Amino acid sequence: MKKAIAIVLGLVMCLSLLAACNNTTSDSPGGSAPAPGGSTNQTPGGSAPAPTTPGLEAPPPEDPAVQFAEHIEVIIDATPISVLCPMAPAGTGMSTNWTYGMYYDTLVRYHETDGIVPSLAHSWETSDSQTYTFHLRDDVYWHNGDKFTAHDVVYTWDAAVSSTGGFPCWDYWMRIESATALNDYTVQFVAKTVNVDFYYGMSLMYMGIVNERAINADPEKGWWIGTGAYKVVDFSSRDFVSLVRNDEYWGEIPITKSQNWRFIPEMTTRTIMIQNGEADICFELPEGDLDMFSNNPDFVFLLGGGLNPFSLQLVQDVPIMRDPNFRQAVLHALDRDEVSLFANGALARFLTDGAVWGSTTPHRNTNIPLIQEDLAKAREFLDASSYNGEEIELTTALGYNIRAAEAVQQQLGRIGIKVAINQVDTAGFTSLTQWTDNKTQMVIWSNLLGASPFGFLNNFGPGAVHNRSKLVDDELGELLRNIPTITDEATRDAAWKRAQEIVFEYTTCIPLFHRSNAIVGRAGTGGLYLPASGLNDLRYLYIVEG
Repeated sequence: MKKAIAIVLGLVMCLSLLAACNNTTSDSPGGSAPAPGGSTNQTPGGSAPAPTTPGLEAPPPEDPAVQFAEHIEVIIDATPISVLCPMAPAGTGMSTNWTYGMYYDTLVRYHETDGIVPSLAHSWETSDSQTYTFHLRDDVYWHNGDKFTAHDVVYTWDAAVSSTGGFPCWDYWMRIESATALNDYTVQFVAKTVNVDFYYGMSLMYMGIVNERAINADPEKGWWIGTGAYKVVDFSSRDFVSLVRNDEYWGEIPITKSQNWRFIPEMTTRTIMIQNGEADICFELPEGDLDMFSNNPDFVFLLGGGLNPFSLQLVQDVPIMRDPNFRQAVLHALDRDEVSLFANGALARFLTDGAVWGSTTPHRNTNIPLIQEDLAKAREFLDASSYNGEEIELTTALGYNIRAAEAVQQQLGRIGIKVAINQVDTAGFTSLTQWTDNKTQMVIWSNLLGASPFGFLNNFGPGAVHNRSKLVDDELGELLRNIPTITDEATRDAAWKRAQEIVFEYTTCIPLFHRSNAIVGRAGTGGLYLPASGLNDLRYLYIVEG
């Protein structure tokens, strides 16, 4: 492993010297307000801006002689799209969420610079941060020709809360006590408690509004009917999704007529496809291949994502994982820089503190210590624990997480903890880590926190979909219930920082690394919105020909 780490460390140093930035501004999709030229991530070590390329969101050239590609082939990231249904447990994953943003609309959208911006709702108000009224556009049509109204919004809420749950949007809709159509174009929500983060929750891509008549007519493909800038025309689970432009879209019409998104699991194949023109843009490539594109004028090289931490999570409904000495033994056995390098190579980003938190999310507690590897202490804790040499199952999916699992397996083996890696796909991972039906002991996965602290509730709230460690604590639960009701910023900041301390004290969720995603497109690529959260917006993706 040490030899491999030395090699990738050299790649990290090379990439950190790549030409950076030159950020630009433009009107954001839909024409609301100036948008950034791309998110600012940190290079390994956490100190300087990572490479970006001008024009992430730059407007297309106005020259009428400029020709644009009519069709774009996209290789999505390493999470296949299993189901196109935001209310199915398998209908989650980063690429799946991107897809929802293509053919669904939410009531509002979130932009890292502009904040909450209009979408299906043109305006909104609240007087008490508990009752929220949205005034809807009256010029929106579904892909099947139906007129969009407030009754569709009420149906979406009712369909989510009436289900058995197990999917991300359920956590958000369940925080709403009632939804009422005051008239055809006004909808009112009453939250169960005061919730000052309400608008952010409503902006998430998987909170798209769905069509009741379409779903009742076709329980499978009815979920494909949205109001968005693109229409789904074909889909094959874990293979591809084909999208065609919605020329009757109520908002800004995209330049590109069609996009085909493909899942290519073999990383070397991805490189070949982008090199020979079978693909126009690829969202994840092998770290060792990045130098082929980073300074090549035939390609655009970008870094995206980087906000969400990837963690080793110790599942608390397993007896050995409830032993604090065993958890401390695991914590002190880990060399997290080594894990990050082995998992991510040239895209490695090291931790600078021990908080389970978004790298740029407000209220991060930077005073939480980063516990360094100490094998002598790790063995002391292990000797004091109830561990009897049994094999511990570590479940994960995706290439970089699997490589991280291999590093963790080797490191825990140094102190005598036996680890067996259970490598599954994303759908299998979801089914094995359900809150009500867990079937594993440890997991490595991303904590999807998003740009707002609100995402923390989804990771550590009782029964929350992403609470993979099954952590339940009375003080933490009370904090998570009360924080959305706090309007004083200083009090709110202190509460969020205490919540992070509690997670650290339990040692059930151990952050391992942040990572950036390498994105390569052919020359002329533009129109992308690549926020640090990784929830990329491809509606206005274009490629200038020639």
